[in-house]
Amino acid sequence: MGCTSVPAPKLLEALKRIEDRDAKHTAKRARQRCSKVFRYAISTGRAEHDIAASFADALAPSKAKNFASIKEPKAIGALLRDIDAYTGNLIVRAALRMAPYVFVRPGELRKAEWAEFNFEGAEWRISSDKLTPNHVSAASYYENAIQIYRTIPRAERAVHRVDERIVELRKCLNDSGERAMGEMSEFQTPVDITQRVESARNAVTGKSAQEALLEFVSLYHWANAEEFRKSIMSRMQRFPMQFLFGATMMSCGGRVIAKRPAARSFGQSTEDDEVVIRAEMVRDYSTYVSLRVQGSILPALEVLLFEHRLRKADFIGLARQSPIVPKDRSRLWGKALFAGYERDFASSLHLLIPQIENMVRVHLKQAGALTTSLDKYGIQNENGMSTLMELPEVDQVFGRDVAFELRALSCDAAMNWLTGCSTKTCVIHRMQSTLGGLC
Repeated sequence: MGCTSVPAPKLLEALKRIEDRDAKHTAKRARQRCSKVFRYAISTGRAEHDIAASFADALAPSKAKNFASIKEPKAIGALLRDIDAYTGNLIVRAALRMAPYVFVRPGELRKAEWAEFNFEGAEWRISSDKLTPNHVSAASYYENAIQIYRTIPRAERAVHRVDERIVELRKCLNDSGERAMGEMSEFQTPVDITQRVESARNAVTGKSAQEALLEFVSLYHWANAEEFRKSIMSRMQRFPMQFLFGATMMSCGGRVIAKRPAARSFGQSTEDDEVVIRAEMVRDYSTYVSLRVQGSILPALEVLLFEHRLRKADFIGLARQSPIVPKDRSRLWGKALFAGYERDFASSLHLLIPQIENMVRVHLKQAGALTTSLDKYGIQNENGMSTLMELPEVDQVFGRDVAFELRALSCDAAMNWLTGCSTKTCVIHRMQSTLGGLC
């Protein structure tokens, strides 16, 4: 029977029979398929009208609904018993029995190919062209699998090739982590800093080298840790949805460097929420630093470089006069500050960071803090910056605000992520803040 010979009432009658089985969605899809056939016939000159298109309003609308999920263990057991007792089509029975073991979508199981199965290795690897890539989720699954493998006792690992599987999963985790970066989108909010930039330039323009340097170091004010905390707790109470979910922080290479859990009490300052509050304080602090670096420090530094030629000896002299710089390290401090002044931020970073750690250690020792640890062989080892910043004497020696900045810049893995994995901002800030201390 040709397309022109199909009576409209007969086609509608066939669709109604499908609909009467309470298969409204199937009837709708059948009409759409028929419509495609008629449209193709029209384009090839075999028909003049799409009679199926007129049936859209003749069929009852179908409402999409989610299939009920089974959550109770007893109900899951009943489902597995029903699958085992199924006596229908052999292929359907095999697919149903396989489904609980592989946890894939029905379409993936239905389209499985023999070439995807490795019977010797007892593995089924679904071809990547059948799946929609989601490396962000894959990285999380690989990590969970590794953690589960690690719970297996070492005595039983060799039998199950656990260590080999962990190595393989680590490679997959690294690959998915790198690919996940390409799936992420960047969100930006433009901020007008024109007035701040102009004010910073005017502050150092036309002054002597000493006056300009004093104005330059006055452009930055230490962050107020208590104000940051109050702001975060207020935001948690006003906008709780922002804190309902945890966050994973990844480096530019796709490596997970930190995790922030979801909030529980929303601003009540409980022990569980301290990690959340701390992470959000560092996030706000990174914005605070970025605005001052881009809006004040860099513009003023350009004017300083244009109007004055400060020498390395000038910065070494400043370091020697500073009460916070250890006397035997003043030359290294001066070199680091001069490198920053010359915009050689990489060299400044390599020189300055170890000196800041040494400065912190020296002042904590003078305050009576224990800055070393004793190993089992009786050898005393100097503690690193992260351990030093956990000492209770830190807030007493440096003050709460300075201690907060030192921890955020040198110890928080979140800081690298929040600043876009760029050390430039941190180096500029360290250089300018240190100059403020020197003067």
